[in-house]
Formats: sequence, C-alpha cells, structure tokens
Amino acid sequence: MKDKKFWGTLAAGLLTVGGCSGHTVDPIVGGPQVAGAGGGVGVGVAGGASTQGFAGGYVAGADAGNFTAGSASTGPVVIPSELVGSWTGYVENYMFSDHSDAISLVLEESGSIKFGRSPAPAPATDPDRNYPIELQVTGGVQGDIHQAGPVPGFPFTIRTLSREGARLQLDAELNEPWTQWCELQTPIADETNPGNYLCIHNWGFTFDTDCALTDPATMASIPIDCGKFNLCRFGRMCACTAQTCSVIVGPKIHFDLNRDGDKANGSVAGLDGVAHNVHLTRN
Repeated sequence: MKDKKFWGTLAAGLLTVGGCSGHTVDPIVGGPQVAGAGGGVGVGVAGGASTQGFAGGYVAGADAGNFTAGSASTGPVVIPSELVGSWTGYVENYMFSDHSDAISLVLEESGSIKFGRSPAPAPATDPDRNYPIELQVTGGVQGDIHQAGPVPGFPFTIRTLSREGARLQLDAELNEPWTQWCELQTPIADETNPGNYLCIHNWGFTFDTDCALTDPATMASIPIDCGKFNLCRFGRMCACTAQTCSVIVGPKIHFDLNRDGDKANGSVAGLDGVAHNVHLTRN
C-alpha cells in the first residue's frame, strides 16, 4: 500500500541514522518527555538505540510550552463587515504539498483559510489508518509530520483576528485537520508508564517496508498502519485520557497583513521555519 510504504519510510527516517531497515525499538519508559529547542524527535543510531519521547502525546520544538491538549474546533471569530469577501492570492517562495503556492481566505460571518489548489480531504472515518489519506510529503523529511505544511484544501478555521489601522493579523491551528481523527481513537492504558493513556500501545516496534508493534507478553508482531503509528507516536497529534483522545492544539499559522482597499500584502509564518511574503486580492 502506497501510504504505508511512505509512513514506513518516515518512521525509518525518524529513528535511524543511515536508513537502517528492520530496526527494532523498545517501549518508552518514564512518562511524557518534552524535547528542547532543537525540536529533535528521539533520533537513535543505526543498530538499536531506544528513542526518547512518548507515544500519543509527544511535544517537541522551541514552542513546546505552547502545545495543549484539547479540541481545535473552538468557536470561530466574527469577521468585521469591511473585510467580508473572498480573498485569493499566493505565498512567495513556498510550495504546499500539492505543488501549489495558492492561498484563499473566505471571510464571511466567520472565516476560513485554504492552502493549495486541492479539494478538501474526506472526513476522518477510520481510526486505524493515517489521515488524511491524500497527504503526501516530498523532500527531506526530518522527523516532523509538519514538514508537509498545512493540509492542502482543508478549510482551516480562523481562530484569532485583530486590527490596528490598516494592519490585520490572524491565526489558524496547524493541527486542526486531525481533530476528528483523534476523537475517533480509543484510549489505551500505557503499560510502561501507569496513569498515562495513548492511542497505540507503548510497545517496542519494528519497521521495514511495513510497521508492527511487538507484544511483550507473547513477542508476537502485531501489524499496524504506519500512518497511525506515526500520528500517535511521533506526529504530536493526539493526547488521551482514560475516557477520550483529543487533538493537541498548536502550533500556529500566523498572518500579518497590511490592507489597502481590496489588496492585502504581508507575511505568513508557521508554514516552515521562516516567514514568507503573501499577497491577497479581494475578488
């Protein structure tokens, strides 16, 4: 299956140096870990080093303290009447994963943002497969699902909006597409760290072309979709309690624009490690 091979490659890139296949990694002991400013995601060495981190709620990067468990579907902002309309344009020197630089803001009573030219992904219905199925990552994956940037076609909700004269600032949540997928997950008690709950077992695992967990009681190899494995263990997408799982809120996509009539120019940050110029026109 194409997406399983892709996610298996991602898993190998996360945990080995030199791309060693057939690697086996032990469960994680000691509870939740927070990575430092370098944003490392438990990189091991070829040959069998254990990872650091924790399945189902790993927080990493310079903004680790801004990640919180909860729903990314809080109420949208109210759009001022003078901004209402459809604004379309492009981001300079950036390509979304559908190979487009297009961007559109739909500002009505509330607001949404779409990146790229793809149709919206289908709603999440299968908790045991990666989401969205259409998501593809090209280029050098460094162990962060956000290397793909915003999911193309997904209508991101505008979470905050502020104005100061001609200056307009607004934010969206990069993790919002996984809200429903996380809510579909069944919490699993962490056998290694009592009191924690995850969306997969915190067992050792192997990866080659496919992914599998190793049941410590029987040493049986239990196949798992590589997409779910990465979203739960390394994707920093879901946080679970004994009752439910929910998306981890943050990081942000932040726009800082200057509006002049039906034109808005400025920058967008949060697509990658730098800010990019963005240009919008109201249709």
